[in-house]
Amino acid sequence: MNIIGIRRRLDELDAILMDLVALSAKSDAGADYFDEKFKEIAGEKKALKGKLREQERHQVILDNIACYS
Repeated sequence: MNIIGIRRRLDELDAILMDLVALSAKSDAGADYFDEKFKEIAGEKKALKGKLREQERHQVILDNIACYS
């Protein structure tokens, strides 16, 4: 997944989180269900942010190599 793809997925997850917050406020479903979903999304976001940092570092290295070539 490239930088743009990661950022898009992070935006999607943010939107899903907002929808989930709104749904949890209106729903009679148990808090355990929503807690689990929040944890899943938070875990995916954390992993994606790590990948994003890695991709951005890689891009900086490539940019520096291109500048000095």
